[in-house]
Amino acid sequence: MPPRVSNSGAPARLLNKKPVGSNAGFTEGESVEYCSKSAGGKWISCVVHAVQADGSLILHYHDGTILKEGADPASVRKSAGAGS
Repeated sequence: MPPRVSNSGAPARLLNKKPVGSNAGFTEGESVEYCSKSAGGKWISCVVHAVQADGSLILHYHDGTILKEGADPASVRKSAGAGS
């Protein structure tokens, strides 16, 4: 049986199953780490500046300068040592 195909033509098993608007529980002001592809996959310490309507994140360095606008929450993790 051939794989199911989505409306976009991609096989269904490859689709991101996160609900639209999902932010994986991140909140504004939270200290996190961002996996930067442009830095060779290095995890960079930063702060969630904003959670956008589409679920993507605006991330700032701790000094307030912009790190990434429209970051995919899948590339962000809670900071090591962050309280629960």
